[in-house]
Amino acid sequence: MRLSDLATGTVERALAARFDVRGYPSIFHVSPNREVRKFDGRRSLDAVVAYIEGGWRDQAKLSLLASPFGPVGRAKGFFIWVGSFASEFHEALQVRGFSAFSAGSIMVAVGAGLVSVVVMGLASLDL
Repeated sequence: MRLSDLATGTVERALAARFDVRGYPSIFHVSPNREVRKFDGRRSLDAVVAYIEGGWRDQAKLSLLASPFGPVGRAKGFFIWVGSFASEFHEALQVRGFSAFSAGSIMVAVGAGLVSVVVMGLASLDL
């Protein structure tokens, strides 16, 4: 893994999406109780250091809907993770000798099987 991949969010796409990273550097303060504040000052060394040294207290907390720990942030992260996983799985099947079509067909079959298991599990619940 290259540092440039980490710096551009290509490795942790789901995490970058959850935090709604749109440019670099993007700086966030996350408290132990998951309150998130986003640095929105000038990108100067003095401003960044001041934020890190406690200036984050002057920033408003992100709302539940804007927070990476809220439902929207978690959904973004989940769907991007699923897409990344599917893409990597497809590539892995091709490396093992399957054609792109065969790899896609296997993925559809696995996906349909998983959906069937979930549907049968839900149908068996006594609600």
